[in-house]
Amino acid sequence: MGSSEPLKLYWSSSKPNVGDWLSPRIVQAHTSREVVHASARRCEFMAIGSILHKAKNLPFSPRLSVWGSGYMHDGPPVKLKHRVHAVRGRLTAARLKNHCDLPCGDPGLLAARVFPHCAAAPVPGRVGVVPHYTDRDEPAVRRFVERVPGALAIDIFDDVEGFLCKLTTCSFVLSSSLHGLILADAFNIPNQWIRLSDRVEGRDFKFYDYYSVFDLAPPQFADLEQVGRAEIERLQRDYRRPGLEAVCDALAAAFPAEYR
Repeated sequence: MGSSEPLKLYWSSSKPNVGDWLSPRIVQAHTSREVVHASARRCEFMAIGSILHKAKNLPFSPRLSVWGSGYMHDGPPVKLKHRVHAVRGRLTAARLKNHCDLPCGDPGLLAARVFPHCAAAPVPGRVGVVPHYTDRDEPAVRRFVERVPGALAIDIFDDVEGFLCKLTTCSFVLSSSLHGLILADAFNIPNQWIRLSDRVEGRDFKFYDYYSVFDLAPPQFADLEQVGRAEIERLQRDYRRPGLEAVCDALAAAFPAEYR
């Protein structure tokens, strides 16, 4: 607390998309220090993303702080030497042998608090489709946009504000990107997980991990080719995220005091 040194944050920069760029923006909103990128081996802080596997217990690696990160895959229990303040979900928490009763939730859920200027009045009938970056060229996306009046494809490689300003005009969102779903939840936009291919790394683990914080039954993905207006209306009616505000409050409170 009170340090003038930059906060060295790790986020994925290999194929940066809105989920990756979101991490420094959300962290910056919670700290007085300048946030700068650092490699996983040299960082002092990890936040948004399926990146916890990079927080290894290397002999000479620094002890770092983890706030809301998750694992990409299921796996054996791990004993981390790091300071874990929150993780993305209960499946990630279950893998950590020496950390219990952790606040759970993805810090992307705080986006509506950090970017209130991006909130827009939803356009009635507008359905946003957010493909994961590995799904951007899937023909099913183009066919859906052509088939469903008011459908809008939203590029996961847009900058954060540009992405959010498009997303918040939607009255419903379909996404194969986890952060498309998380950001829709952040702005209370009804949404549905879709699977467009088998290319998304980690398959279902990170989705189940994220949804575990809401005490809902494990979610089922939808087939975009089968989704029409009647199904969208049903999904809108059934949408709920119990305890969302409490999850956000707990996440914000869990941000480590020494970095504020």
